[in-house]
Amino acid sequence: YKRQVPDNEFKVALDDAVYEISPRTVRFILINLERKHGNFFNKQTKDTLDDYMVSKGKKQMPRWSLEHILPESSNLKNGWPEMISPDNVDEATTKQDKYMHKLGNLTLTGYNSEMSDRSFEFKRDFVVDGNYAGLKTGLFINESIPNKENEEKISTKASWTPKDIERRTTELSDLVISDFSLSN
Repeated sequence: YKRQVPDNEFKVALDDAVYEISPRTVRFILINLERKHGNFFNKQTKDTLDDYMVSKGKKQMPRWSLEHILPESSNLKNGWPEMISPDNVDEATTKQDKYMHKLGNLTLTGYNSEMSDRSFEFKRDFVVDGNYAGLKTGLFINESIPNKENEEKISTKASWTPKDIERRTTELSDLVISDFSLSN
């Protein structure tokens, strides 16, 4: 007997730290959101979301991997503690633990190791061969990084906070529920 999960339970799970449960599922979700709603890939830009490449250690790695906007590194630096916990930087690690694995803190990139634990501005403006390769990459899933209700634009967004992560988690999880309803 398999119990069908109602959408409200699915939503609660999506609003939690989904990366901790299944990074592969998160990657699947983000790729499917991108394919269904995005237009980054077209006749001139081949969809490479399923491509793999061989790493230096001869291991097969996805070309597009999950990027934590708020880094998951254990020693936050590059302005992150002040950005996520401006009132008390001593609480930054606690906030990082709470928010880093949420859907709203994740995106896809081909340059995970290059962006690593760098600053938000670095990740936003990262360029490879004259093209945006960071958060300004024209992926649909990156369009929700700025808060459109506050008329933010990715080009001028200067910070990434727990409030941003919660907002984007809600936006993306609502879209996932709409696309993958389990109540049908």
